[in-house]
Amino acid sequence: MIKLRRRHLTAQGKEKLLQLGIQINPKTKRKKCCPCLDWSERKFHVGGHLGAALLIFFEERNWIERVAGYREVTIPPKGQAELKRHFLI
Repeated sequence: MIKLRRRHLTAQGKEKLLQLGIQINPKTKRKKCCPCLDWSERKFHVGGHLGAALLIFFEERNWIERVAGYREVTIPPKGQAELKRHFLI
């Protein structure tokens, strides 16, 4: 599981990202990671550069699929299995 501590990744979280091959740009002008409140469900998710990197990573591997015309994604069975395996979600 990737853990955030006061808007920073833990050492364990950084290691997990490296194991998966997720690159985080240390010189980004975006916030590196931050909580972002989903306006529709009123739940927090990971935002900033890390959130964008995770979105791209998940989408490239078909772990998530965007819903055309909406700002939402669905998680197919493959994605459910991989998210559970790697992130305990």
